Amino acid sequence: MQAVLPVIYLAAGWWLSRLGIDLRRGMARVLSLAVIPCVIVFHVAGATAELAVLMLLALAWMVALFVLGRWLSRDPVDALCFCYLNIGWLGLPVAASTLGPQAVSLFTAFYIASSTLGNSLGPAWLRQQGHAPVAPPRTARRAALRSTCLQAWRTPALRAFLAGLAALPLGPWLVAHLGWLNQGARFLLGLLGMMVLGSWLAHVPVRRAELLRALPRFALRALLSVCVLATLWRGARLAGLPPLTTGAEALILLSILPPAANIVVLETEVLQTGRSAPRIASGTVWSLGAIAVFVALGRGGA
Repeated sequence: MQAVLPVIYLAAGWWLSRLGIDLRRGMARVLSLAVIPCVIVFHVAGATAELAVLMLLALAWMVALFVLGRWLSRDPVDALCFCYLNIGWLGLPVAASTLGPQAVSLFTAFYIASSTLGNSLGPAWLRQQGHAPVAPPRTARRAALRSTCLQAWRTPALRAFLAGLAALPLGPWLVAHLGWLNQGARFLLGLLGMMVLGSWLAHVPVRRAELLRALPRFALRALLSVCVLATLWRGARLAGLPPLTTGAEALILLSILPPAANIVVLETEVLQTGRSAPRIASGTVWSLGAIAVFVALGRGGA
């Protein structure tokens, strides 16, 4: 049932939009300014040393995918769709129901890292869209890097990450006394995020051409992600980190996830557009098919 909820939320957003109730901008602001920072603070404040190491590996994975995505396309929306995947709203429920608690720990660490990086640097990447450099190349690159860092610092997600680090000594107390707040924020994260995506899909329908365009990118990203993760997995095994040595299944599942629905939230907040919506939906179609095969093969081998 938990894996079906995102589909229900997406359908709710779609129907509301079709009825003329447009809440995209408001929901995106609530997510960006309140819900996502709250989730990040709680997860970072309650992190263990082992979880912190996994988060660093996840950051390396996401940065590698972003670099590859930027090499394939100069469009920041395409690059973000290539590296920022739907770990929290789709990957975690599937991992919990098919791979067990150790995989959930791995997915939680990757979710924290990707959410922090995606929500902090993601808006900075998107704001550069359409601004061609007029200075010499080296000066332009230096200016772009400075702009990215400044924009990242201004995002609530990065400040929430730093607040979570400062609250590490209070982590157990926060979990014990304010855990309900974290649970509520995680619920709103899935609900509002998928509703924003569904609302955009009502305005930007997915066409056959978009589905065909998404297939080779989905296959290429999955292959490259497996290669990057296999390298990290090998290094983790040599270092003796248990969560990454339980098997390759979790790493394969990570690689076949679709782009994060939160990308359209960021795009709505920063650019007031929804070009990523059909790309996310098309990638989700292929991803759900791959996940269905993954689950079927897993059960067949059990």
